[in-house]
Amino acid sequence: MKHFLAVFAFALLTPIAGLAGDDVVQFGQQDPEMQAAIAEARVSLPQFLANTKGPDGQSVQGAGLKVEFNAETDQSEVIWIVPFAERGEGFVGILANEPTAMPGQHAGDMVEFTEAQIADWTYSADGKLYGNYTTRVMLPHVDEATRTQLNQVLAENPVPDGW
Repeated sequence: MKHFLAVFAFALLTPIAGLAGDDVVQFGQQDPEMQAAIAEARVSLPQFLANTKGPDGQSVQGAGLKVEFNAETDQSEVIWIVPFAERGEGFVGILANEPTAMPGQHAGDMVEFTEAQIADWTYSADGKLYGNYTTRVMLPHVDEATRTQLNQVLAENPVPDGW
């Protein structure tokens, strides 16, 4: 069975340097709840990109993407990219977490990816985290302290008002 590792969003509450220690939660590639969360995130992706990229294609502070790599292998990894920028037909960005299924890659490395690889997005504003559709699915799978802290900062509506 094909599995993918999803890196948790907990450390998005801290400076980017803290992201390297994020928890990893494993889901089956066809997990229906996770697939629904990814589909929902992709529906709202155009709104996110329109509101979090500057005229130069660079992401604004507080914006990040969760991207799937190695999808053709038995174990792919879905990992946060912060910051990111649109380049030509795709994107470039920095791995915000230490990968576990990407040999030779490390937190802080530059990566290239396409829009089709984007599984989720995050945006931090006014003390709230927006997006994070996959994070919301992971909540039952993390410890109570982490779940409580995230429930305090995850916005009730994943898309900010006015988008």
